[in-house]
Amino acid sequence: MSTTFNVETFLGQNGYDLNTLELSVRFHGALYFRDAPEQVPVHVSIRLSDEWATVLPSVQDVSKEKLTAKKPLTLAMFPFLPLPSFFDPTDTCQWQQLTKQIEHCLVADPLLDSKHPECYRLMRELFWMAFIAAYPDDFPRGKWLRWNALIPMEGDFISHWMLKDEDTELPDIPIHVVIWEQFRSIISDTLLIHCVQ
Repeated sequence: MSTTFNVETFLGQNGYDLNTLELSVRFHGALYFRDAPEQVPVHVSIRLSDEWATVLPSVQDVSKEKLTAKKPLTLAMFPFLPLPSFFDPTDTCQWQQLTKQIEHCLVADPLLDSKHPECYRLMRELFWMAFIAAYPDDFPRGKWLRWNALIPMEGDFISHWMLKDEDTELPDIPIHVVIWEQFRSIISDTLLIHCVQ
């Protein structure tokens, strides 16, 4: 079986990126075995048109996470939000302070990723956005403050950031502005609130 999906684009730090495509596959029908295997391998293939050949898709199996009841995200889960009205997205010091606040939230509860996986993933994504905005010219090849090793370098944003190299031409827009727009968009789309008080 083969099908084509249209994936929206957005302006990222390296030019235009593709949004995440969340895909669900259901299997209909049944086979009857005396000794049924616990798992059956399924091959998933992704092919992008030639002009997007430099984009590297990654596929994650989240089926085990989806089996548990999805708990709704609430503003109370993100104590660093909304940001104060004086937050300046062009000030790396304010991004550093925000990074520390998010880092504290991520590591304060060691079971956050298992109790609230959606909250953990979103908070980790926001952490990496804040971290890169705090050190836009330094990470990963310069000097930056260490982050807590309990926070893995995982998520769409940090994965895309690590794929860029020194020769990658960045957009004319300052990185802070690009990250700020993505940060605000994620918060307003996911939590349905304004990012700033």
